[in-house]
This record gives sequence, C-alpha cells and structure tokens, in this order.
Amino acid sequence: VTWKKYELKVTSVFQNQKLEMQQEVSHSLSTEAKDATDGTCSTASPASSIDEKDDDNGHEESGTGPSDDPTELLLRATNHKEEGNAHFKSGQLSKASKSYRQGTTILKKLNKGNTGDDQVKFLLITLQTNMSMVCLKQNKPRQSRDLASAALNVDRTHVKALYRRAAAHRKLGDVDKAKDDLKTALKHDPENREVKRELLAIKKEEKEKSEKEKRALKGMFSGSFLYEDKVEEEKRKAEQKRLKKQEEEEAKKKRKMEWEKLRDERQKDGEDFLSFEEWDKKRRKQEEDEKKKLKKEQEERRKKEQEKRRMERNKTKTSNISCKTNSDSDEEILSEKEVAMLRGYKKTTDGRTTSYFHRELSEGEKALIGDITPQPLASSLAGSAATNATSASAWNAAQTWEEKNTTDWCSSCLKRRLENTTATTTIFKATFYKLDIKGDASFATSSGRKRYIFDFHASLHFKIFIPVTADVETEGPPSKDSDLIAKGHLTLPDVSSTVDNHLYEVSLAWKKMAKDPWVEKVRDFGEKDIVQAVRGSVKSFVEDFNAHY
Repeated sequence: VTWKKYELKVTSVFQNQKLEMQQEVSHSLSTEAKDATDGTCSTASPASSIDEKDDDNGHEESGTGPSDDPTELLLRATNHKEEGNAHFKSGQLSKASKSYRQGTTILKKLNKGNTGDDQVKFLLITLQTNMSMVCLKQNKPRQSRDLASAALNVDRTHVKALYRRAAAHRKLGDVDKAKDDLKTALKHDPENREVKRELLAIKKEEKEKSEKEKRALKGMFSGSFLYEDKVEEEKRKAEQKRLKKQEEEEAKKKRKMEWEKLRDERQKDGEDFLSFEEWDKKRRKQEEDEKKKLKKEQEERRKKEQEKRRMERNKTKTSNISCKTNSDSDEEILSEKEVAMLRGYKKTTDGRTTSYFHRELSEGEKALIGDITPQPLASSLAGSAATNATSASAWNAAQTWEEKNTTDWCSSCLKRRLENTTATTTIFKATFYKLDIKGDASFATSSGRKRYIFDFHASLHFKIFIPVTADVETEGPPSKDSDLIAKGHLTLPDVSSTVDNHLYEVSLAWKKMAKDPWVEKVRDFGEKDIVQAVRGSVKSFVEDFNAHY
C-alpha cells in the first residue's frame, strides 16, 4: 500500500512537471516565432533540440536536463520494474532480467555511496532482489547470490534479500551459509512463512542425508566396533570443520574492520571506495599470489639443495673409486674367517652359520628364560577354556574375537521393560500399550573385552487417567476409561549403545489433550514424568543386557 501511494505521488509530480515543460516549450515557440519575424530567429528548431535531449531508448545523456531529474529517474526505474514484472509473469526471463537491470542502472546515480533517500533504496533493493530471483530460475546461482549481496549492501536487514541469497547458497551447495542468512532473516521477521519453510526444508534435507549415511554405515559395519570408530571420526571431522569455520569468520571480521577504516579515510577525502566483497576478493587474490610466489621460491631452493647434495655424492663416489683402484685388495690381506665376517656371516657355538648380527644367549640368560620349546595346542587350550568358559566359546579360547547375535533376547527384554513402565504423580497415572520395536543387537568379545552393541527404534502409545486415589500404588488398572483425560503416541528413534548417559531422544505426540484447567499440568506430566520413566526403563534394559552376558 505504501509503495502504491508512492507511485501515485511520483506520477502526479511528474505530470505537473511535464505540464510545466509543455508550457515552457509553447512559450519558447511563440517567442522564437516572434523573433523570426524580426529576423532574429535561430536556425535550429526547438523540437529538434528537445529530441536531442530526450533519449527514446532510456539512456541518460551527459549534462543537465530532464533526464537528470530525480523524479523522472524514479518514474523511469518504476516503469522498468513494471515491465520486468510483466515479462516475468509471461515467462520471458531474459527480457525481465534486462528490464530490471536497466532500472538498477538508472537508480545507481541516485544512490552513490549508499547516500540515496529511503524511496530510492527501496526501489533499488526491489529491482536487485527480483533480478536475483530471475537468475536463480535461469540456473545462475552465482549471479543470483551476488545480486542479493548487492541488495544487502544497501540494507543489511532486508529480509527478502537475505532469503534470495540463502536460496542461491543452497543451490551452490553451501548449506551452512544458507542457514546463517535464513536465521538472520528470522531475527528481523520472526513470522515470515517463506523463510521458515526454507529453513525447515534445509533441516529436513540434512536429516535425511544424515540418516542415509547412518544406514549405509550401519549396513557396512553392523555389529562391529568399527562402526563406533567411524562415528567418532565423523564427530572429530565435524568439530574440525566448526573450528575452521569459526576461524574464517573471525578473520573475515578483522578484514571487515580494516575495510571500514580504509573506507572512512577515503570518504573523508571524497573518493569512491570498493565494496567489501570486491575489496576482500582483491586482497585474498594478493595473498594467494604471495603464497604461490613463496612456494615457488621454496621449491627452487629445495631443488638447488638436492642438486648440490647430488654433486657432492658423485664427487665422493669418484674419490672412493680412485682409492680402491690405487690400493691393494683387502682379500689378499685378510684371512678367510675375517672375509666371511665382513660378508655378514659367522659360525655359532653349535656349528650353525648365521647372520653376523645374531647374538647368542649366555647360559645364565637361558636359565632365566626357561624352556621355550613349542607345546601341543590341546594341553594349552584345555586349561584356558576352563578359565574363560563364561566369556568365550571353546573354539575361541584365545579370546581373539567372537560375536553373537542377541537381537531376539534384547528385543523381548526391551519390550518387557517398556510395557512395565509406570509414570505416576499425586494427580496423574499413565499406562502404556501397543508397543512396536525394530532393530538389532549383538554381543562381542575381543582380547578379553566385552562389547554390548544394540540399535533399536521403539514406539508405543500411552493413556493418562485422573483422578488417582490415595491407594495409587495398588496393582491393577488405575481408573476406568471414563477417567481418561489424555492419550498420545511416544517414539524413541535412537535406542543405541552410542547414546551417552542414557539421554535417549523421546518424542511425544498428543492424540487427545485435556481441557482446562488441566492442559498445562498434563503437558508438563508428559514431557517430564513420562519421558523420565521411559528413559529409566531403557536404562534398566541396558543393565539387564550387561548382566546377562
């Protein structure tokens, strides 16, 4: 509505100005006609001089004239915007982009150094965000990102510009930057549905990708400690990525402070200065060039040192050859035993020929070591199997590696624990039914160490009754169905051995909610007491698993 009022205002002003120009032209024509009768008329006609100033193609001429008038420039930019909108609706994206670009070029005269009024800035941002959307539809995400950044240089809090740049970042695969822009937009407009929808879509896409990778890793390393190592490696890489991103952001802040300082100094002198993106790009290019130059110098220095060492080795080799040629043969001087020793062999006390570096044990050392003669496997396995019967099977008495599938036992145990879950307060009591469990589990031993591995997904329904009498702890149903006040569905998506401190994720969904004045109390009972009781049951299952095997 504000923009429509502004367009009507600009149109009115332009019509008044056009009427005044027509009156001035009519007055000029009558004056020149009068001068022509007196022989003082100029040879050039007024109409031709007006045509020279007016540019039919919408391009501004140098000098002063109607085309330099701010009101006329605003009206022309508005017309280009409307033309672009019409082309966009008809599917002519190239023409729409051209119209938006022409409007942007006109308005840049009125916003030098970002000094234009609010009307100019508003129209300029609208043109740039529209052009960003067109580029995104033309599969030009880089240009779309740059145009949205240009709009944000005019107003850093503009929600639509942040939204456009986030869409471009997502198209380029930079999901983190897209999320940052969307979060910034939500800070300025928490109720914007498009921004919320885009952020939810990104989160859903990341979750699906994570689950897909998890399923793939689970299929590759299911029932093995290698899966845990892979998860730890992913966490370490994620932490390294976060630290790297944090360092880059801090470095960018420092560069921006430096840019603002230089910009203020230039503006004091009345000079134009580059935008932060252009200045930063130029500086990073200079740093890369310096790194390449330094790397090239180091490579040249390394090659020179290698060449120098090679020449020294050749010189030494030549010297050794000449010495060998000029000296007598060592084999003519040394004895046969000494020659054999020089060749790397010697005789032991028992007559065996062995390496020169082989060291014989003394009698005292042999007494300390004892008998090291290999023994039959049957005798050694018999003793160790009896000792380790509880932790390994007979064929794996050495306890190198053994794994057992415990899915059936663990599923039944977990189901029993969840079905017997009770959540009770002085007011409410909850019961659980329709339990569904999916997943697998295994028990492994490696070098005497036990590993309990499980990964389940569980879902169950619950009912909440009210009121509960004083004998609430008695066995049997807590109340009749007529006392049912709420019911819902509960999900445990990740009951696995990788969860720390038994803080399992629990999701609640209400199918029937209590009425006032019980709404808040029932909700608090579900989110605290029911969740805590379910986590306690899963913890009891883990203890049963560890005790059974």
